[in-house]
Amino acid sequence: MIVSILRHGQAGSAPIDSQRTLTSKGREDIALATRKLCEILDKRNLPRPSQILHSEWLRTAQTAQIVSSRLPKASVESVRSLVPGATLSDVDATLHSVLAQEKFVDHVMLVSHQPLVSELADYYLGYPNTVPGLSPGGLFSIEMEVPVEGCASLLFWALPPNYEDGR
Repeated sequence: MIVSILRHGQAGSAPIDSQRTLTSKGREDIALATRKLCEILDKRNLPRPSQILHSEWLRTAQTAQIVSSRLPKASVESVRSLVPGATLSDVDATLHSVLAQEKFVDHVMLVSHQPLVSELADYYLGYPNTVPGLSPGGLFSIEMEVPVEGCASLLFWALPPNYEDGR
């Protein structure tokens, strides 16, 4: 299974952190990130995400909606395991449930927050700093058979503003 992990786009301020909305730059970056992600996947003959999971917070929901507009066949769902304060084992459990679904999912996207997105890179790849810290709109894709520590291999990472294919 391929797992792409995307940090939400740049968000503005709000009295309640969970209600922060994407800025116009955040929306633009996510649209570009999605286009570049599709280009990289197509160039490598890899499947596009068929399922998008995001935290329950507003800015990740908005990010997931922008991504899904370019991936109309992808299902979108909010999950508690991607909110700030969630643990790596929470994400493991979510990915195990994806694998257990009747419908096979070959590529899932997780939309979440810092520091969880960077912790996931270190955890699944098995060593720190393989992927640079993800700025808003940054992403990386990994391949794994099962979601456990050190089980994944890095496919690529990409950061704004150019989203060049990095490794």
